[in-house]
Amino acid sequence: MFLYIGHPILGYILPAAIFLVSFAVAWACYKHFTKKMK
Repeated sequence: MFLYIGHPILGYILPAAIFLVSFAVAWACYKHFTKKMK
């Protein structure tokens, strides 16, 4: 899990940012592969 460094905002933004980045990468890969199929 993520470390809580006594900063409530960081505790929420850091996991959210990591999730958004991984989601964006997965979405880009999905779009790329669907384009390749057609």
